[in-house]
Amino acid sequence: MYKEDFMYIKDFKKLDFPEKQIQYLILQKENLKISEEQIKSFEHMPRYELRRFYSSCLNELPIKPTGANVTRRVSSITNAICMDYSLKHADYDIGKKIPEEVFEERDSILCFENRRCVYCNTNLANSQDHMIPSQNKGLCGLNNDLNRVPSCSVCNNHLKKSKPLHEWLLYCNENWGNHWDDEKCKKLENHVEKYKKYYYSSAKFTEKLENWKPFLSVLFEECIKKGFCDDLNPPKTKAEQQTCVQEMMKSFQKSEVIKQL
Repeated sequence: MYKEDFMYIKDFKKLDFPEKQIQYLILQKENLKISEEQIKSFEHMPRYELRRFYSSCLNELPIKPTGANVTRRVSSITNAICMDYSLKHADYDIGKKIPEEVFEERDSILCFENRRCVYCNTNLANSQDHMIPSQNKGLCGLNNDLNRVPSCSVCNNHLKKSKPLHEWLLYCNENWGNHWDDEKCKKLENHVEKYKKYYYSSAKFTEKLENWKPFLSVLFEECIKKGFCDDLNPPKTKAEQQTCVQEMMKSFQKSEVIKQL
């Protein structure tokens, strides 16, 4: 794993209480190579020492190699595309409401409690998470009320990220077993499978996105090179943008990199 895969120091610093910082460190103990002896010493550390310790752990990790950030940014772009267009490529009639019993079944499994995060059941829910991520190892989650659940920023942004449901439930079961026992995990998986059409975009839409990803990576990297290395100004008007895209598409068609995709 790389340094960029973990919570930023500024975000770690913003965690409300030392207990939450310790909780995050314990959850990441294997990835950050934290020993049991070090964990025992956390409760005696003031916040600034916890922050220093976390910073030292991050400094031991390698930085992502060149090109990895481009892939990550392309992933963010395709996430946005998934969210914007997912409902247009749903396998159910979005003009009709999702049956109320589907929401009721989901809610009975998740057990919403006192505005807490549905995952860790500890932190205040301060964000909305797509239970089935927009990019889910070959499947795209839908951007609807059924697929959005209340979550805390730690679970949503720093732990779950884009883990597929089965992988995420294994993590929940391992770390919050009292709240996520085997029966509850199985119930949620069965529920999602039963109402799959309300949770996932069509397979055709997913396939199309996957086919475009390699091109988007090249496009993004080339745009950065042209814009910053050649010190070009971006097109401002819509007409200039369209002309620029057309010119780049022509040049890409001749590119050996594109031919290899």
